[in-house]
Amino acid sequence: MTDAASRTRLDAPRRRGAVGWLLSFSQPLFMIVMELAVYAVEPRVMSARDIVNALNRSSNLVLFAAAQLMVILMRGFDLSLDASVSAVSAAAASAMTRLVGAGARGSRRLP
Repeated sequence: MTDAASRTRLDAPRRRGAVGWLLSFSQPLFMIVMELAVYAVEPRVMSARDIVNALNRSSNLVLFAAAQLMVILMRGFDLSLDASVSAVSAAAASAMTRLVGAGARGSRRLP
């Protein structure tokens, strides 16, 4: 390989223009634009109640994604997530219990 060709290949990632940055952030920008469009039609979409409802509904997905992330970071190839989900849910429950016990803002004890 010639010196000019190797230099061009090595310098390519540094020369990302405005279009390259726009394309790399196109999906999150599109999601924000879509949410604002829905909000313009129905303002109740951005209420605190609806946001909390969406977070509650997505909590199972977050739990499994965190379990899979743990498997990937530990460089294991395990398609069954039983042990990983158990470990992540135990860690999450422990963290939440400590937050409530410490009187974290926004937390409350159940009767």
